[in-house]
Amino acid sequence: MTKTTNVFMNAYEQPGNKLTFSFLCLIEHLSIESVRKILSTLGIHIDQVDPISVDLVYGGGEANPDGSIQINPESIVYLENKTWRRKLEITQIERHIKEHLYSTKNVLLVITADKSDKHKLVILNDPRVHFITWHDLVDNLEKLAKETIDPKDSFLLRQFVEYAEKSGEVWRAKMIDEKLIDSVSQHLRLKKDINQFENDVWRLMENL
Repeated sequence: MTKTTNVFMNAYEQPGNKLTFSFLCLIEHLSIESVRKILSTLGIHIDQVDPISVDLVYGGGEANPDGSIQINPESIVYLENKTWRRKLEITQIERHIKEHLYSTKNVLLVITADKSDKHKLVILNDPRVHFITWHDLVDNLEKLAKETIDPKDSFLLRQFVEYAEKSGEVWRAKMIDEKLIDSVSQHLRLKKDINQFENDVWRLMENL
């Protein structure tokens, strides 16, 4: 059987950029309804959602978010991504707020691998700053993939969840499936029986 290449594999070498690029590609190609649901789970409630446009990794400015999602002409969601390799710096978030949240309708979405970062952001006391861990976000996307009736959205969501998990950037410590545990247990019992059989046969041959 030929293994299908995950559609979110990309050429970026830096892991953080890979994850940002893949997430923004997901947002760009989902239906508006699915994008609205994702934003809602992040605490971002926007009435008007026009055709989505995204910008990838920023650079060259005083404050450089990792990307942005243009929701409508008046609303932009800026993205700051931190994987387990990079720590969140509040001074960087403060620069993003000063530089990019010039409109009350613009928000900053901070996604990290460390749930304790939420407490750091609370100090800013800015309702335009939204936080979620990559682990919780992937959990939400996995649930949405099961609930949506749009086959394209379901496929893209499942592909992103698979990519995030297998890339090692968003590995979630989940209990192993019970059926898999049973299969491995049976395999180990069978292996033990085979070893016993081989030992008994060897002793028999020696005696003969």
